[in-house]
Amino acid sequence: MKPIENITQIFKKLEGAYADSTIRAYAKNIENYQHYCQQHNTSVLPSQIDTIVGFIDHLLAQKLSAYYIRRHVTAIAHIHRMSHQPDPTTDPDIKIAMRRAFRQQGRYQQQAYPIHQDIISTILTMLENNLYGARDRVLLLIAYESLLRRSEMIDLRVEDLELIQHPRYHAKILLRKSKTDPFKEGRWLYLSASTYQAIQTWLEMSQLTSGYLLRGIRKGNHLTHQLNGGQINKILKKRAIQAQLDMDIVKHISGHSIRVGAAQDLCLQGLSLPQIMAKGRWVKTETLMRYIEHTMI
Repeated sequence: MKPIENITQIFKKLEGAYADSTIRAYAKNIENYQHYCQQHNTSVLPSQIDTIVGFIDHLLAQKLSAYYIRRHVTAIAHIHRMSHQPDPTTDPDIKIAMRRAFRQQGRYQQQAYPIHQDIISTILTMLENNLYGARDRVLLLIAYESLLRRSEMIDLRVEDLELIQHPRYHAKILLRKSKTDPFKEGRWLYLSASTYQAIQTWLEMSQLTSGYLLRGIRKGNHLTHQLNGGQINKILKKRAIQAQLDMDIVKHISGHSIRVGAAQDLCLQGLSLPQIMAKGRWVKTETLMRYIEHTMI
């Protein structure tokens, strides 16, 4: 059986072709699969059909979501194709096993709790007048105004901020890459005067002149090289608790919550689906519909 290190090397071939978060998730999925194979004394590469079916049923018995299980199967398919071996996941028995998973667990994906404009406003009034407050103000305003994904927020750069002459917007910042821009063509995000001012305050307090816009803050107000996605989740949960949101709500808040809330607010304001899709950089209507389904009742 190949050790995990060798399988990790296989995933290095995917670097640059897929998002870093996707590669990390697939590598973790394969690690889970390898542990299962070790317990059942069977090989990972090549995998046997019965082994994959058993693995699917093993995950299903743990009440894991069908989408989570499917991601494991996709990862198994990747390592076979990248190893120039036949893809076993196309076998009818595996398709039946996945169909069984979806029938038992359903196709519903629990959405992140939406952070709407009213919650944003409440949190903004409670932010401290310090480095943490200045950074979090930028995070909240720019994420809501531009419907940014978590991975997009942490990649914004100071040097990509520009003032503009426009009747509605005060500045723009370049989104160098995103989930729906795999070839890094880039896209400009347009910012209001209040968001631009929040950025200027943060830059003055942090003394940043280049590099990543959003940073982690260590003791003594020392800045890290870049904020990471997990920190965004923690920041939003912390600020939601300060805003006295119910803890049942807080546990469903994630780095995607602002994007969900902003999309729903735009729908309630009467924007069309194409307008919302353009603003949020969606390419599939069904993805957006999952965000706004509760606003259309």
